[in-house]
Amino acid sequence: MFKDKIVWITGASSGIGREMAIQLAQQGADLAVSARRKERLDALVLDIEKLGRKALAVPCDVAREEEVQQSVRQIISHFGKI
Repeated sequence: MFKDKIVWITGASSGIGREMAIQLAQQGADLAVSARRKERLDALVLDIEKLGRKALAVPCDVAREEEVQQSVRQIISHFGKI
């Protein structure tokens, strides 16, 4: 269902966001994962890559519009789309 899709998950460093990222990777998605805690994002990227998918950690506070805009640019630059 998500094979070869690029998905951006915010709040991905723990809880539901992290679980959704893992589930989507298991269904074939490549992921950009965002949260404020980079060290947790880096660990999640490793877990996603162990599932054979691509992942990018994009630290972002979604309450800050300029960070969201920068994140979108970074994700598109890396994957070519979202």
